[in-house]
Amino acid sequence: MLAKFEPSHNQNLQAEIEKAVLFALCPSEEPALLQSISNWEEVSRFLISRKLAGRFFHRLRANSCLELVPEPFALELEKAYQLFVIKNKLFLEELERIWKALKKEINQIMIFKGIGLLLSGFYQLGERYQVDIDFLVSDYPREKLCFLVQELDYIPTEHSDQFWWSEEHFVLKGSRGAGDVFSVFLEFHWEFKPINHTSGRELVWALFNHQEIIDRQNQRYVVPNPEMQFYLSAIHGSAFHPFDSSYFWVSLMDLSTISSQKKLNLDLIIPLAQTQGLTEHLGIMIYLLWEKLGGEESIWEKFQQALEQKKLVIKTAQKLWEAFLKPQPLSLTNLSLLLAKTSWKEKLKALKEFSGLSSGEEIKAEEKTITFQRPSFFNLFKRRLKLLADKEFLSLIWQMARFYRKTDFRPIL
Repeated sequence: MLAKFEPSHNQNLQAEIEKAVLFALCPSEEPALLQSISNWEEVSRFLISRKLAGRFFHRLRANSCLELVPEPFALELEKAYQLFVIKNKLFLEELERIWKALKKEINQIMIFKGIGLLLSGFYQLGERYQVDIDFLVSDYPREKLCFLVQELDYIPTEHSDQFWWSEEHFVLKGSRGAGDVFSVFLEFHWEFKPINHTSGRELVWALFNHQEIIDRQNQRYVVPNPEMQFYLSAIHGSAFHPFDSSYFWVSLMDLSTISSQKKLNLDLIIPLAQTQGLTEHLGIMIYLLWEKLGGEESIWEKFQQALEQKKLVIKTAQKLWEAFLKPQPLSLTNLSLLLAKTSWKEKLKALKEFSGLSSGEEIKAEEKTITFQRPSFFNLFKRRLKLLADKEFLSLIWQMARFYRKTDFRPIL
């Protein structure tokens, strides 16, 4: 009986997870969508692990329907929301202090990604999870900036994903790691990592050429305009972190939030996607925004005209949506390196990380090492072996291999 029960239970759970995700990400969805959910323990765990808990709780409270979630799980969701509130308040306080000093010295500087969306008013404090504060800097010596940031009580770090020519990372003195709510990480970008043979400079120029000024508490912050915020959100979840389950959902949340609040000019977005060879990647996210999240049909109608592989995009999008609704977190970031056109060195690195032989991501600051641990080798390897026996997973991998090969995708090296 157990063998017969499990697939049915998993399908039912995924259907319930999908309802919760739709309620969180789609502004037009009504609370009635949640009434048939019974597996709240698994559903709330999914929302928390995929960084959607803040948005979900905000929507519950805004619609006065907290009673739809059993108290223990509503409390867990509220804790995540309150954690986001505290973290974002700290980020905004630190940003105000840092920005004042940086603006005196640097002309070409901008705030983007999550903190930029928060400043632009797209989110309230507890809705969106953030790891760090992202800056874009141009025409300013790196050595001077490093000295300036250290004068503000930040310590330079070595990040495993860091390239000396594109980024600099700093952590606030006294921070105990990413799990510490009072830690603050700063990420300064000079350039974006190249994808599909294209330099990251085109995106830098596009951001600085399409900026907005946000007045907040006697400060004038520079952020990308809504079109560039939309573009960054789409490629962050699909190309810079190729379809990682958390980035994927947060990116879709950003796309839904931006497009529901602003009328977008796609004539600013499409040429940039074409220049960078990322039209199909954006196409996947925009198709899901329209087909699943109730986004404006006009956005998909116009964007699909720029797609060379429209059928491939739609089929891949549908496969990804189904795959990422599963309760176990799934990341295709490493698999993209295996499936796409990369060197054997990159493939070996990806294979080690996929199998669990890699210990995890590290950040080094002074004499301290912060490690983002992965599960133990045997637990992770056992889980991955199960995946290789899963027909749906193998079907997804086949589809992703077709997508990467047909779009000639070259991931970050």
